[in-house]
Amino acid sequence: MNSNENLAKELFLLSLEKMRACDWESAEQDLEKCYSLFPDRLSVLVNLSAVKFKLNKLDASFELSEKALSQQPDLKEAWLNKGNIFKAIHNLHHAIDCYKNALEIDGTFSDAIVSLAACYKKTGSYTAAKELLQRALPKARSKEFFLGDLIHLKLITCDWSDLDYYINECRDLVLNKINSISPFNLLSFSDRPEEILDVAQLNIKKHAFVKWKYSKSRSEKITIAYYSPDFRSHALTFLISEFLTSHNKNKFSLIALSKGKKPDSANDSYFKRLEETFDEIYYLDELSVRDIQKLCLSLDIDVAVDLAGHTSGGNLELFAERIAPVQIEFLGYPGTSGCKNIDYIVTDKFISKTDDSCFLSEKPMYLSPSFQPNDSKRYKPKKSLDIIKKFNLDADLLISGLSSTHKFNPSLFDTWSKIIEKQDSVLLLLSVDSTDTAKNVLAEFASRGIPSNNIRFLPRLPYTEYLDVLSSCHIALDTFPFNGGTTTSDALWAGTPVITLAGSSFHSRMSGSLLSAVGLGELITSSSNDYIETAISLLKNKSEVLRLKDYLAKNTFSVFDGSNNCAQFENALCAILEDLREPSSSVSSYTGKYIF
Repeated sequence: MNSNENLAKELFLLSLEKMRACDWESAEQDLEKCYSLFPDRLSVLVNLSAVKFKLNKLDASFELSEKALSQQPDLKEAWLNKGNIFKAIHNLHHAIDCYKNALEIDGTFSDAIVSLAACYKKTGSYTAAKELLQRALPKARSKEFFLGDLIHLKLITCDWSDLDYYINECRDLVLNKINSISPFNLLSFSDRPEEILDVAQLNIKKHAFVKWKYSKSRSEKITIAYYSPDFRSHALTFLISEFLTSHNKNKFSLIALSKGKKPDSANDSYFKRLEETFDEIYYLDELSVRDIQKLCLSLDIDVAVDLAGHTSGGNLELFAERIAPVQIEFLGYPGTSGCKNIDYIVTDKFISKTDDSCFLSEKPMYLSPSFQPNDSKRYKPKKSLDIIKKFNLDADLLISGLSSTHKFNPSLFDTWSKIIEKQDSVLLLLSVDSTDTAKNVLAEFASRGIPSNNIRFLPRLPYTEYLDVLSSCHIALDTFPFNGGTTTSDALWAGTPVITLAGSSFHSRMSGSLLSAVGLGELITSSSNDYIETAISLLKNKSEVLRLKDYLAKNTFSVFDGSNNCAQFENALCAILEDLREPSSSVSSYTGKYIF
């Protein structure tokens, strides 16, 4: 073996260690040296392509995969890399073809099976995605996120066979520090604050805590950067638009860090509103994490606000190395980030009890009356006979269960069934994404003695029509442990009372926060039996239902005024930054006198 071979082998082995440690930049350097020595070696081409993909250098990654396939067309890893590139640019048709090519070469190639399943999930083919993951189960059950993705798909499709078995196996892997589930997917079945923090921290690359000197003068504007993949017509934007437009532009300048392509403002009124609010919008799709960090540092940001957390399109790696003196987790993900360089999480006194702080990696920033901002300018719905006729909703009692199906579970259906069976003429309104899911839902209710004529499936509706349907309902039943967030505020805004079960975690206390904010604490329950009794008692007293609906319709609540939360938030930021100017204090030791 000559000296070049020895050097290339050493560099290649080093690059593998760095890839396992997710040190993509160092791995790229080693592999580039290998490539300069042996530009046609397939292992180098495949791994360098994979690393460049991780660094968002998609053109270079594609060229390397094409070069590898020109030499060996049946190289499954190169087809996988190509599929990943197409998936990243949202060309799912070509991505699916690439993954299928890889599987034609090796039908047991678990990486390709998992990636193909992810594409099917994105296109709404949930049953096909679930079946693919079950096919890969023997080889992939310990793979990162694998069991969590399978559990999530089973929940989405309401296929609860062996669900407890998979959940227990997933939890065993987490206890052994194996990253078997994403934090967001965990929320669908966990109400254990310590478990939620553990999984969040497993998903965050280790970074040292960074203290940041702050010396901007008080006369200069404070620059706030908001990061989100959802600056468009989206549930998050429905909530936060008025909050953002209420910022005092004499004191604050606003930057949007947007993951995703620019929406068409002519066809997206919410994006148009945000476009007029932000001083600058930066689109990040073409940039690597390192390039985004460099951009942010050049913008002299004072406060960076993450509106995504552990949701799809989130970029906590960006915040993990710190892009601003103060970093805040807000709204998009209902739980702790697990990131030591995110300083605060926006919450409220109902969501976060004082003894819960040990399960947050951030310090709590309390807003009042609720953590959740809203938009007083959005469409005000009304009960409509046209809506009732259109969807054949003619029943003595209409109950909304219009939550995402991944929040459904056997225990919840047990509870709902005990409520429905006590009513004479009732329709439970649900929204599902496929006929397979609808069949599973009906079978689950049938096994609990609830006939299909008590269930009505609604299609995906335009937002205004959806609010009109909510307004026509007598009550809404909340999900547990993953409460409604936007769904609950939509129901209350539409004048429909919501019955919730409040748990121990951020995501299982959201509805309780909103009900407290509108003065309906009597609808917050603490056990399944309490939930059932509260619902049955209310539904037996239709005059009380109508009184609550009238109360919600006629009153103006501060929780539905985004400017209220914005003013509190601005005051908190000014106090935080003022404290940072004091040489004796730091973010890590701040006692919280600015917190409301």
